[in-house]
Amino acid sequence: MASSSDAEEASGEHLHLPSPSAAEALFNRDILPEVLLRLDVKTVCKCQSVCKSWKDAIANPSFVNMHRDRSSQRESLLLTELDQFYFTFSRVDYKELNLDGAEVELKHVSSISVEGIAIGYLGYHAYAGDLVCLVSEPEVFHLCNPQTGQSRALYEPFESYLHCEGNLNIGFVFGYMSPRSEYVVVTISRFWSDSDTDDDDDDRVASLWASKFCFTHDSINSACWKEIEENCPCAVEQFGVVVGNSSYWVAAEKDVYSVTPIVTLDLVEDKFQLIAGPQGWNPKLLPGLIGLKEKLYVIDNDASNSGVLVIWGLNKSNEPYWVKDYEVKLDFPAATLPRTSSKGVLIVELIHMVRKYYILDPETGSVRLVFHEEFPFRSSLGFYWRSFFPLGKTTSSVGLDEQEHDSDQDD
Repeated sequence: MASSSDAEEASGEHLHLPSPSAAEALFNRDILPEVLLRLDVKTVCKCQSVCKSWKDAIANPSFVNMHRDRSSQRESLLLTELDQFYFTFSRVDYKELNLDGAEVELKHVSSISVEGIAIGYLGYHAYAGDLVCLVSEPEVFHLCNPQTGQSRALYEPFESYLHCEGNLNIGFVFGYMSPRSEYVVVTISRFWSDSDTDDDDDDRVASLWASKFCFTHDSINSACWKEIEENCPCAVEQFGVVVGNSSYWVAAEKDVYSVTPIVTLDLVEDKFQLIAGPQGWNPKLLPGLIGLKEKLYVIDNDASNSGVLVIWGLNKSNEPYWVKDYEVKLDFPAATLPRTSSKGVLIVELIHMVRKYYILDPETGSVRLVFHEEFPFRSSLGFYWRSFFPLGKTTSSVGLDEQEHDSDQDD
């Protein structure tokens, strides 16, 4: 259900903006932010050009954070699709969800051009509230704001490594560090170096290095990639999650350990650590690392009770340990996505050429069918909310004219 605060937000479709001189005197600095918070995203963007005081008020980090917090209470589901030329974003509002699985109306949000980008596949979608991170071939990260139709390419650092034969990006993560109010992109790459013995391929040594890109609303133009000096302790599965100030991946070398480990990276101290997963956890069957309420959870199948999902929570202490926090009965085999919200966890069921998405509420055990699509190629579903986050010097900005025909008002 949509938040009751949705009704308070005013649409700017017929709003007449004041002249710069009138705008300067119209609101004092204490009242202006509260008024701007009630406007839709499109109108907030327009208000930045009214006068300097309004532009400064909107650019103020405290206003940006307030806007993000307020917007987060009005979540939608965002469908990301890729064709030959565009990323297309469409949203599904919660109050319009048909819980019986019937067709829902997709509202077009924007389309972002991918012209000039070599895309053979879209390897990664990650959602961090108001921004989406996409990865194309070769490994180029694209930060996108679906609401404004802007994107910004973050080309990988240390290209001398990446373009050498055999080098490979093996781990990605994009998320929001809420304790620091920062977004972060992390990549873990493997590169090969020759030993001093001979030129035999068996003597080539694999190293795993990581780099991160941290940014905020006011630092994105000056932010840059930073290499993490400490090497990653082992290979990881491709997609991770950000929880608090840390990122997590499932270790890829599962057979080496008696209990499947999880690789964690402290994004403040830039330190790696291996922690053991829950006893008996088999991520081959159900890979599922998620973050809920600033806590890491692992979703697992109950080996002794078919159809039951066990959700383990990580308690951090001097010796991290796992607690079985939730058990949920499912009537179908499902995979989990590392996408969560205040509504719950997104899980997916794939039957032949139909993909069904459900929202699982661990606390109540309820499982609601929220969306399904046929022939789900090059598409992804996640949670998002609408914001005016500017991406600075962008690589593309299209689709805004198309939005004019679709009200940006929160229902």
